[in-house]
Amino acid sequence: MKRLILALLTCALLALAQIPKPGGNPGGNPSGPGGGAPTTVGFIVTATDGGLSNERVLTPGLGIAFTDGGAKGALTVAADSAQMELKNYGTSTTGNDSYAVTLPADPGAYADGMRALVKADTANTGPASLSLNGRTAKSIVYGNDVAALPDNLIRSGRTHLYAYCSTCQSSSGAWILLGPFGNQATQATRTINLTIDGAGSTITTGIKARVTVPFPCTLSAATMLADQTGSIVIDVWKAAYGSYPPSVANTIVASAPLTISSANKSQDLTLAGWTKSVSAYDTFIFNVNSATSITQVNVVMECQI
Repeated sequence: MKRLILALLTCALLALAQIPKPGGNPGGNPSGPGGGAPTTVGFIVTATDGGLSNERVLTPGLGIAFTDGGAKGALTVAADSAQMELKNYGTSTTGNDSYAVTLPADPGAYADGMRALVKADTANTGPASLSLNGRTAKSIVYGNDVAALPDNLIRSGRTHLYAYCSTCQSSSGAWILLGPFGNQATQATRTINLTIDGAGSTITTGIKARVTVPFPCTLSAATMLADQTGSIVIDVWKAAYGSYPPSVANTIVASAPLTISSANKSQDLTLAGWTKSVSAYDTFIFNVNSATSITQVNVVMECQI
């Protein structure tokens, strides 16, 4: 792109170089002031001239800077790196997960590796998409082509970098979220870990673990790994430290408790319906509702800070 811009500018500057000097008379036409160039010719100039009636003004576009050395000086053309970055920057104003921006320089059709810096006007609540300059919205993915974004992975008021991938989402195309940028803290993942052990026997029902989380975060995923094939259902209760202990009335899992069903593992990357917001020093109780065959299970819950 830079080479194309510079080539076009070179052509324009060569045209500038053809402007006759005062006293010149191209083609033998004496109609110009003082016997110079005709005033009606379509000259390329850097500023309007009252003595010309058909000039074209050459101005620097986005990503290009002119330095004018004045009369008999040099006109220097150079790439403006700061402006080049701005051509890929925009702010979404949709107010929802369907982010859309109009970049200062239309990027054209989506292509592999195309990048965009987008400032989000709202945090995502689950899956999201991105559209540039009115083109078809494409899913936003992260990690290993995962479109089920955790809540608040895209932060309100923050600028995020995206790269286009034509083969993502079964070749439907998607924007890969590379990360938040700017004067801001980068989002990180913390985990809540616990092991429920039946000491060689099938895990029994009832309360099995109590934990506290000393930092605010947003629950985003849960993984369970069992020692053998079987089934288990675990409810999660949460309460503020001052209201400890939580009870079944404080469940946060809605109708989607932690579940392994006739398998030795399970993973939930959306936690649909859960109460996901966690305040510093919130307390959790993990209650086994039912279990068959499984004698030990490890639970890992991810929390975005």
